[in-house]
Amino acid sequence: MMLFGAKVNGELFGENEQLNSLDENGLLTNMKYDYRQIYSTVLQKWLGANDEILEQSNFK
Repeated sequence: MMLFGAKVNGELFGENEQLNSLDENGLLTNMKYDYRQIYSTVLQKWLGANDEILEQSNFK
């Protein structure tokens, strides 16, 4: 995931996921970050979404 903007601190977080650790459905079993948490933080802190809107969108 990449974010751009004047307020973004340029830094690399985390490590590459190991794609050889998939479950029977083809999903990663050892994911460290859930994209929904990242999206909800961006929506709330940068775009001003409130908690009620985030709950309605299932980005808890």
